[in-house]
Amino acid sequence: MSQPAKKEEEIGPPLKICIQNFYSFKPTKINTTANATINDIKKLSLEGINDTKYTLLKGNKKLNDMESAESQGIKNGDVLTLVENQFITHHVAQLEHDFHQHQQELAKQIKDDSEDIFQMTNPNEPCLPSGIDQLIESGKEIDFDFSKEQYQSLNAHEKIKAAFQEMCKVGNEYIQSKPIPKLQSQR
Repeated sequence: MSQPAKKEEEIGPPLKICIQNFYSFKPTKINTTANATINDIKKLSLEGINDTKYTLLKGNKKLNDMESAESQGIKNGDVLTLVENQFITHHVAQLEHDFHQHQQELAKQIKDDSEDIFQMTNPNEPCLPSGIDQLIESGKEIDFDFSKEQYQSLNAHEKIKAAFQEMCKVGNEYIQSKPIPKLQSQR
């Protein structure tokens, strides 16, 4: 006795999709039904290869292996992407490594930026305005009073800029106030 043919409701309407993967430039056409699970679709596209080592994606969305294509919004003409799980694992590890590296570089940059902004510890490359070194060597001090009203609305960077401008002004005044030593001519 022959079995009665299954009704379309039981097997689902036909579904024609394409599967693209990184091993082939040409997408594979798959004919199945809308009720087929993602696992069934992977088996059809891989033919003899262990399908548990692969993930099927629709756009950026990972498809659930145990759910039907229809329940996950797959329609006729959709192009799905087959990706090896090892490829995903490798790229996640690479992203984590790159992120960690970037965090370390940022931490180093922040540490470097917060240390010795005028590079006072590096006498080979002075970054102070003209006259300030001589003023400091003479024992005089520069007092920046940032509690004055003119500085209240400034942020930290603007205060540093204002301090540098004040140092330039004070340095120039100090240089101009010093008498220029006269050179003695030898006769």
